[in-house]
Amino acid sequence: MKARLLQSLKWGNMLLTAVFMLAVLSASAQKDTIRLQCPLKNASLVPQDTSGYHWDKHDQKQVMVSKDTLVIACHDGKVSNIQMNEEGRWELVFFFKDYYIWYSGLDRVYVKKLQSLKAGQPVGYLFPGHELELIVYKFETQLDTRKLMECGAK
Repeated sequence: MKARLLQSLKWGNMLLTAVFMLAVLSASAQKDTIRLQCPLKNASLVPQDTSGYHWDKHDQKQVMVSKDTLVIACHDGKVSNIQMNEEGRWELVFFFKDYYIWYSGLDRVYVKKLQSLKAGQPVGYLFPGHELELIVYKFETQLDTRKLMECGAK
């Protein structure tokens, strides 16, 4: 009788431990994601060209235009790279934890490499009618920016 009671307590403890571990794994498996501010006021989304051949899956990027030409940081972060692209416009990359945010198409840049940024801080300028491309990575995985944005971009 005593052995049977000890055996059932042992199984009960193992079951309780298993349930606890499943709860911990479930909580850690939830999406760890960030929310982004819109980098342009009154932004309009530019539809992506899907007619061409793509080597990879369709890019999960947003291309925006706005009458407002001031570009702001969509999240806190630190500038990791600033470089000119082949079109003569600037690319700005900044990071927050293991998220990397890439702006492409800037006509002017107002920040410097290794500068800390606050969400809403001006980081650059677009000439009227020029497009801003936004791409976000979590480590090496590209994220769908449409699911991360907190702006009325349509």
